[in-house]
Amino acid sequence: MPESKVTLWLLVPVQMKVNSLYTNNAKKWDASVPIELLGAFFRHTFLRGTVKTSMNLSQVCRHWRHVALSDPVLWSTIRLTPLGETPFVKLCLKRSKNHDLKVLYEDFNEYELQKQQMKVFDRSTIHLHQSQQQQTEQFDPAIFHLHRCRELELFFNDITWNLAVMQRFQSESAPKLVSFNVFLRGNSELWTGQPERTGDIFTGGAPRLSSLTLHGVSPLECHVPLSRITDLSLGMRASSQRLPDLNPAEIIGILREVAVTLKHLTLDGVHVVSDDDYPWSEIELPILVTLRFGNTDDEEREECEDYVKDVWQFLGMPLLEDLWLFDLTSSQVAWVLLALKGGRGAGIKSLSLYNVGMDELDEAITDILPNIHSLSLEVGTIPFDFPGLLNPNEHASLSRQKIIWPLLQCLTLTSWHTEEDTAIFRNLLRGRKALGCPIRRVVFRGYRLAYSSLSLAHEHIDDESKEAKEAKEAVGEVPNCYQRTEQASVLDLNLWLECVIYDNEHFKSGQGSNLNGV
Repeated sequence: MPESKVTLWLLVPVQMKVNSLYTNNAKKWDASVPIELLGAFFRHTFLRGTVKTSMNLSQVCRHWRHVALSDPVLWSTIRLTPLGETPFVKLCLKRSKNHDLKVLYEDFNEYELQKQQMKVFDRSTIHLHQSQQQQTEQFDPAIFHLHRCRELELFFNDITWNLAVMQRFQSESAPKLVSFNVFLRGNSELWTGQPERTGDIFTGGAPRLSSLTLHGVSPLECHVPLSRITDLSLGMRASSQRLPDLNPAEIIGILREVAVTLKHLTLDGVHVVSDDDYPWSEIELPILVTLRFGNTDDEEREECEDYVKDVWQFLGMPLLEDLWLFDLTSSQVAWVLLALKGGRGAGIKSLSLYNVGMDELDEAITDILPNIHSLSLEVGTIPFDFPGLLNPNEHASLSRQKIIWPLLQCLTLTSWHTEEDTAIFRNLLRGRKALGCPIRRVVFRGYRLAYSSLSLAHEHIDDESKEAKEAKEAVGEVPNCYQRTEQASVLDLNLWLECVIYDNEHFKSGQGSNLNGV
């Protein structure tokens, strides 16, 4: 079986046996697991674990060590700091051989700010320890191994380090780089004024770069080649405590650079300084499929109060299929729906809602987006926002036009806490089944899962595939390890029943958390 086809249901028996490692029978079963399956399980665990997961796996027994040491993928992620390479990083570089690398970098510098307000990147008002100042000046980008780097993630708590690294990337080349992510955090409550723009980076070439994530940093502060970008994520959340430095013309210019290739776009937060002095202009993203949009309610910045209206008025997305809305007020949701009226929302098949107001809408979202196949939302909001899903007309089956979202087959629910939520879920499943439009896939997301709801989904999901039935027989009742964990647990029965514990931030970005609970 090809590695890409190894699904989680096939790994369930191995996961169950891992729990027996701490018993006296640990050595009786480890050699009986096929090397191919064990290797797939190791990769699955490593990709969702920590950078030292591979080391932990290699120290269980000789058999596991042999499998772990023979797979360079398990050693292909390294974590760096301004101090350079640790002995473990050097070990990973050796054992990963020539495999492409995923490089994680995080600064840890402490700094003091003067009490008066200051401009961003004003070195005269940022006091570093002498050793840290020398490290900034002597920083060598060679530590990132850009000639082997496929994924590069940079986490900055200090704007000085961010500037230093970006400046040294200007003339560098990254021939294998596919994904580039930059996150700027830190305490910048007193920073004002316009940030310093580094300009173009990777001018030596990054021909394979297709995914770009910038949170707390604008695209013009570290401008990378955008000609092949298919996935663009721009974040300016309150946690970064940064004000955006783009005007409408500049952000439209960025979108025009990526318009030909862009398929997935995330706009998290407000990305313009002001709407007053610079006009918006129309821009079409002809092949955009996914849009994640939200977190724009900034009461302290009245000059950008029309940001949501302007974005949706001037942004054209003829092929949009997957829409994520999060942290929006009712009035902001109304502007989004207004832009999708007149048949422009008919192509949207997947809708995800998190912390959005729905109580003051003039027209039902179900009428503007009639062809939803997949719905993701908080379970507690269903009775208020979508009562028709719970109390369908008894005669609706006689006319499919009266059924709310008759094409709906996949349901993703978050923030599951009480038995009342379970009752809502039960009514929804049974009501849809009675109308001949059953839910065929259920995904649970959140820090807590109601066990009775898992059993209920186990009972009501229809048309199990052969793989799902085999997995159901192998697992039986939902194992205890899937009922409640703090990090993540997955039970994926081939598009039949999936239970994924994500936190809210990962839900917004569409990413999962570390699989440490398995």
